[in-house]
Amino acid sequence: LARRLMEAGFDVIGKTTDKHLVVVDLTEKKINGHVMARALAQVGIICNKNTVPGETQPPMYPSGIRLGTPVVSLRNMKARQMAQIVRIISDISTHIGEYELSRDAGIRDVQLEEFEGKLKSDPFYKRLKQEVLKMCKKFPLKLE
Repeated sequence: LARRLMEAGFDVIGKTTDKHLVVVDLTEKKINGHVMARALAQVGIICNKNTVPGETQPPMYPSGIRLGTPVVSLRNMKARQMAQIVRIISDISTHIGEYELSRDAGIRDVQLEEFEGKLKSDPFYKRLKQEVLKMCKKFPLKLE
């Protein structure tokens, strides 16, 4: 996951691929981690917003996201599916474009409300959600 994210132009903290958790710094992409996490959740990819080294944003609205691989491993997904997941993440970051949240709480609340509305009505997210659901059906979660 980390390698594929780096190949797609994401800044992976630690530049390492040996862990099941990956922290991505979105500062250079000028996308707030809170916003990215909400967009990913809309399509069924769950991650956490996360602070990054040298963080300049408030902790509730940090500059990064944290992704993990345990669930995709439990689903027996392999490199091909990781590539598909990273492509979806990349497509979402491109679709969002530069989206930094205001430090002013009132303005930020309005921005987030507008963004949530776009997430629910934009056909782009609906299409990606169907793609994620199709992949998950092909690789069902098997807990034994």
